[in-house]
Amino acid sequence: MEITARGLWTMIHGMGFGALYLLACSGAIVEVWRRGSPSAMPAAGSMAHNARDLQ
Repeated sequence: MEITARGLWTMIHGMGFGALYLLACSGAIVEVWRRGSPSAMPAAGSMAHNARDLQ
């Protein structure tokens, strides 16, 4: 089986973009899961805002 230069570049790009796609999808799934969980911690900016209101 012979792989041409064009076929090699296609394979490399396909693997690279495929890996980025899987990474983005898994990150999105984790973020949706974290936002929906009842034990989600508030964002750091909102904690600073609440601390400022207490003073």
